[in-house]
Order: sequence, then C-alpha cells, then structure tokens
Amino acid sequence: MQLPVVLIELDDRRLTHAREQGLPIVFGDATRPTVLEAARVESARLVLVTLPSYTLARSIVEHARSLNPTVPIVARADSLEALHALRALGVEEAVQPSSRPGWR
Repeated sequence: MQLPVVLIELDDRRLTHAREQGLPIVFGDATRPTVLEAARVESARLVLVTLPSYTLARSIVEHARSLNPTVPIVARADSLEALHALRALGVEEAVQPSSRPGWR
C-alpha cells in the first residue's frame, strides 16, 4: 500500500534525488511556518520529524501543532532528555535511534 507523503528538504542533493524519484517535495526549512503551510501540514494525518536536534524538532512540533492541533506527531530525539521533552510537548511517539558506530 502506498501512502501519500510530502517531504520537506533543505539539502539540494536530497531535493534533487527525491524529485528524480517522483516524490512530492517542498524545498525549505521545516522550522518555518510558511514551509509547513506549503507542505499542507494543516491537512496532514501524520507529521514525522526526523531532525536530530531537539531545538529544531521542538520548533517544528510547535508550528505543526499551531497549524493542525490534532495531528499525531512522531519525532526523533537526540538524547534521553529530548525524548522526555518531546513527549511533554504532546508528541505521540518520540524515538531515539541507536548509537551504532557510523550512525548519523
């Protein structure tokens, strides 16, 4: 089953690759409300935040919530403290990837 998805990307190389794959993508900084609006977060059924920085993730979560107060959000946490802080912000699921050698 394929689900509709919209990516937000700031990296030119990843942007080009996604476009080559035919994926819908918005170029910009996801911490900016106008970029989230361009990605139509107000009608999203799920928001997935993959940035490892808690500060950036928090900004995205707060702006996404202002556009779509009931949307479930899953976010990546860069530390145990960030994991708890994201959950306190109402993120449905906060995950902390394993710290394997070479993991980024």
